[in-house]
Amino acid sequence: MSDPFKDLQNSIARNAALISEPTDHALLRQAEENKGHISLKAVSDEYNRLILQKIERNRPRGFWSRLFGG
Repeated sequence: MSDPFKDLQNSIARNAALISEPTDHALLRQAEENKGHISLKAVSDEYNRLILQKIERNRPRGFWSRLFGG
């Protein structure tokens, strides 16, 4: 069983990351190409996935950055 408090923290962190990220028109175009024939909701979900993937890729992963939250 998952921890509801941890799930809430993850949801808040995910939404904060999406809100703080400026619109990336190249990723939006890619999302439209990937999911454009389905629906606007599918395009939005795909865009959010691509943004989160970009943020994760750019986040520092070293020991000291994890230790000090950098």
